[in-house]
Amino acid sequence: MKKDVFTKTELILVFFIIVLSVGVVLYLGKSLLYGFIISNLLVGLLLHRKKYDLIKLYKKVIREMLEYKKLYLFILLIGANVSIWLLSGVVPTIMYYGFEYMKGLNFLFMSFLIISFMSVFIGSAIGTIGTVGVAILGVAKGFGVPMGVILGVVVSASFISDKLSPISGILNISMYVIDAKYKDMMKRMMTTFLPVYIITLIIYYYMGTKYGVSNVDNIVMYQESIKNGFNISPYLFLFPLCMLVLSVLGIDLLGIVLIGLLGGSLVSFYMQGVAFKDILYTMYKGYSSDSLGILSDVLKSGGLYSMIEVVCIVVMVVTLGEVLRKSGIIDELFNIIIVKIKSPRSAVLGASLTSMLITLITCDQTMGIVITSKVFKEKFEEFHMDKEVLGRVISDTGTVIAPIIPININALIILGVTGISALEYAPYAVLCYLFPLITLMGAFLIKWKVRTYN
Repeated sequence: MKKDVFTKTELILVFFIIVLSVGVVLYLGKSLLYGFIISNLLVGLLLHRKKYDLIKLYKKVIREMLEYKKLYLFILLIGANVSIWLLSGVVPTIMYYGFEYMKGLNFLFMSFLIISFMSVFIGSAIGTIGTVGVAILGVAKGFGVPMGVILGVVVSASFISDKLSPISGILNISMYVIDAKYKDMMKRMMTTFLPVYIITLIIYYYMGTKYGVSNVDNIVMYQESIKNGFNISPYLFLFPLCMLVLSVLGIDLLGIVLIGLLGGSLVSFYMQGVAFKDILYTMYKGYSSDSLGILSDVLKSGGLYSMIEVVCIVVMVVTLGEVLRKSGIIDELFNIIIVKIKSPRSAVLGASLTSMLITLITCDQTMGIVITSKVFKEKFEEFHMDKEVLGRVISDTGTVIAPIIPININALIILGVTGISALEYAPYAVLCYLFPLITLMGAFLIKWKVRTYN
């Protein structure tokens, strides 16, 4: 396969093709699927012009695409799982007692605390959003909190799992690529995590003072609607608790989702009295009910069917990312950055910008981790900087901004699960902005650390 060197103009053209294709589709209100299909076709034409052996290239790309098969299945099962957790009464139960016990509290503040704690045990940001997060959205609706605001809080809290959870797939990929241990990684993580977490808590506490329970009668009405629609019991809390235990025991995330789906189906059948055929229908087509009043807008899910388009988009995103990687376009692009790195400060800034740019271009966290680690590992060693610092920098930038990029895989899954786009919740996902900001500001202190280190 011929690999001609790409000119700067051609590299800019590739970036322009992706941005323009996706931007036009978004402007026209069409599916992102069309935008990524067009991007793939145009990038393919450019590679053909560069005399690439496209058959050989795409054979490699297809092999890499198949490596993501667990992700495709996970996305489909998350759609089915959310619907079953609604049907079984698990999410409504969490909402019912949430109304009861969070009436006098700062809702945004408490939601962030609770979800950030649970996300570490669940080990998956998307898994957290698709379970506890959906319940919190329902409670927020009853309290009159705008959906974009509360989902921003939920996203901020949930993505802490990708930074701290020892069972997080994203964190483990990062540790594997840079060859770091969890204990050493956490020491470095804390230098930015603690200030960011505290600042985020303060911001959400202040924001939370604007939202309170103005009408207790409405809350009582919501609770009555839930009781009329479901058999509510505190024993249903054992279900999410079991999911947490399974996560802590190190059970594969896909396995946990399958267990959750099976368990939710059994609860739906035995406790809610739902017929088996209706359970299967809910898995596929989703859950909705007209008997829950205003909560009907929240207590609904599109099921597995609604996630099929998301999977198709993800397939196109993965294809584009792998084409850019296998063709050498990404290497060429970031070689421009590497040659300009002359100091520890520029190494941190370069790694930060590279990680964010790769996450933006490829729409995938994993690419941002793997490629940035490989490109910058030698540079960090050259300046006698710990490899864990590189891991933290990548985590603070490319990893954490993923959900606030509308075309990112994470944002697409969140849209599929909640029906809320990144454009609505991103302004309120405070933590996703603070980490890159603190890291970039901290880059100016790295020089002093290296001096004392030497």
